[in-house]
Amino acid sequence: MIAASARVGLAIGAGLLLWLMWRRLQRRTDLLWIVGAGLAARGLLGSVLFWVSYLELPIGRSLQLGNGFWFIAPDGAGYFRLADLAAAGGPLAIWQLDPTLPSVFYIKVLALVMYIVGRVPSAGLLLNVLSYLGLCGAIVLLAERARASRAATILAVGAVTLSPSWVLWSLQPLKDPLFMCLVVAYAHAGFLWLDHRRPGGRRLSAARLVATGVALWVLLYAVSGIRWYFGVLLFAATVLGWLIAAMPAGRPGWRRLAGGLALTAALSQAIPIGAGPFLPRWVRPLFRPGANTVQTMQQAAPNAVRVMDNFRARIAATGETEIRLGPAETAGEGSEVVTRAAVGVGPSSRPPESRAEKFFVGAVAMGLPLSIGSALGWVHVGGGRSLWAFAELDTVFFDATLVAVLGFVGIGLVRRRAMLHPAFWLVLFHTIVIAALLAYDSGNFGTLFRHRGMVFVGLVLLPLLVVDRPRVEPPSGKTGP
Repeated sequence: MIAASARVGLAIGAGLLLWLMWRRLQRRTDLLWIVGAGLAARGLLGSVLFWVSYLELPIGRSLQLGNGFWFIAPDGAGYFRLADLAAAGGPLAIWQLDPTLPSVFYIKVLALVMYIVGRVPSAGLLLNVLSYLGLCGAIVLLAERARASRAATILAVGAVTLSPSWVLWSLQPLKDPLFMCLVVAYAHAGFLWLDHRRPGGRRLSAARLVATGVALWVLLYAVSGIRWYFGVLLFAATVLGWLIAAMPAGRPGWRRLAGGLALTAALSQAIPIGAGPFLPRWVRPLFRPGANTVQTMQQAAPNAVRVMDNFRARIAATGETEIRLGPAETAGEGSEVVTRAAVGVGPSSRPPESRAEKFFVGAVAMGLPLSIGSALGWVHVGGGRSLWAFAELDTVFFDATLVAVLGFVGIGLVRRRAMLHPAFWLVLFHTIVIAALLAYDSGNFGTLFRHRGMVFVGLVLLPLLVVDRPRVEPPSGKTGP
């Protein structure tokens, strides 16, 4: 009875979401076509791939995992099994799911969807489609609130719709589509709150201000429940944005200070609650202060590097997809899979050793097509099976989007003499920091797409946050010369 009622509610909610999206975009046929095409592509491609694997049809048999899954998402099969067990126990079992499970928030959401619509792998496709609609809706709302240009809005929506890796993640029960939706929703809520505090910004009523603060807390809790380190960066970026917004404000100082500190204190608790046992011991004192908090802050950077070095060491142990320095000796002309034994450890190819080398190979692999990096003798990446052409396409798309974003921001600042909203610095901070950390942490072929996606999600938001300068009204009773 509960599942049937929830199924009806989900259908009504999904229909309402589609109707609201159509109503918002009915005068923007360009965006309507982009979102519609992205929705159709994800639904159709996901359904086709599901049935091919589920029925074990003779199409790409070597890439199939069976039961609707493909080799690109072995962790998706793991998420499904955990969510299936939780869904079998009902809502209470979902709520009490073991917090030590990886990305537990995503598993809970997937289990809830499966409990409502059925315990089948294709339920993950439905969640991905809803996440895509929510992602596009959050971008459109942010663009409208920021009064972003039409071209910047099309760029953002088009980029998240057409990104090859984002389309790929939508075709399997993976956490990335939901994660990206949550991050953009957080950016929108953060914009509302920061805009309320800056001079010339649009004020929120008391009720909407409280609702925005609650939304920020819930979204940060959800993000931390999927990737704790991203939640920490979002929190730090929010504090930075608040300081930038509050410093020039023309309000009584104690009100700005009290409001910002209250939100900061509340948000700081969303991270340890959401991340649970996955929040490392050397990070937890930053959010639950104690006698060793100062020492923890001093050791945070060395501990972070140590964790990333350990991750890369585990990647290197597998060998075949490791990102290495220099060209490689392949097993034969045209060989697609290069194993560790075939690569060799001589001067032609070796794993990065110093911190500078680790950052270099990761940055090159994330930002430069691998064919160019290999031709220059900078990096070699083995493995990849049949995804090399796809990887190159995704890298070219990422680079093109980066150039377009820089162009939009530069033109806005120079030609329009616009200004950077405090939320711009919030997004820019976590985008730059996560790019640097993930470039250092990228140790193999499989991590490139997801790491780059976490950079991409902030990148596409930046043009929306180049806003017009607020008009300065002359004091009442005074006129110009």
